[in-house]
Amino acid sequence: MIDELIARMAALLEPLQAADDQRQYFHATYQRTTIAVADPVLLSRRKADHRAIDHVLASRVAAEDDELTAISGPIPLLDRLLRPFNRLGTQRFLREARKKVWANAIALSRARRQGPDTYATVLAQLEELSAAKVAALLAPGQVLLKLAATGFGVRLPD
Repeated sequence: MIDELIARMAALLEPLQAADDQRQYFHATYQRTTIAVADPVLLSRRKADHRAIDHVLASRVAAEDDELTAISGPIPLLDRLLRPFNRLGTQRFLREARKKVWANAIALSRARRQGPDTYATVLAQLEELSAAKVAALLAPGQVLLKLAATGFGVRLPD
């Protein structure tokens, strides 16, 4: 199943690259990450898998940062100076986001079992929380500082 997914991702990437479509970089990042987490040993354990996948994702931060630099050219001095902090922050935010996504998935699953009205209410609440977070991040200022202060992602109340 994973092999089929990776093959499909490769097939989808080819026309993006052929057309020099900018989406190729985003797609290639997900393809490389999928390959990195497709180790059968990782997939055989549940809780340990979650921690292991967090580690794999965190290890991809530097590699993907290097890939983006190779594509876009030299980075400004301030960005180079902040790079170690950005990488640490990104790793932290990845772990935090995965925890929140899992908690939100559980909350949505519970709401779905309670019926379509409850599910629609909880989903609308998640959409509102997400829209507010995006709006806050789009406001002027350093995004990483905002994330450090307020956290990454949103979480439905328990």
